[in-house]
Amino acid sequence: MPDRRTFLARIDEDVYRPMQASVGPWGPTTVSGLVVSGLVGYVAERAAGDSDFVGVRLTVDMVRMALLDDLHVETDVLREGRRLRMVDVTITQ
Repeated sequence: MPDRRTFLARIDEDVYRPMQASVGPWGPTTVSGLVVSGLVGYVAERAAGDSDFVGVRLTVDMVRMALLDDLHVETDVLREGRRLRMVDVTITQ
């Protein structure tokens, strides 16, 4: 059983399941924006794929509240250069 402080459980390569600790302040069936933003940062760093790169800017646009259901993540490296990598992350339910 996961620790009560566990926010997300990885179900598949690109699927994460919110745990009870990730419930947001807007209701018992929503996921906190902090958890969603943390997931975006985590998968963006993984997609960059190089420990020499450090995330310096993160912008998250949430069109709707995430529900307490599986989060499907897609990443796309939009730009890959010597000094910069730009990663687009899309989370759908």
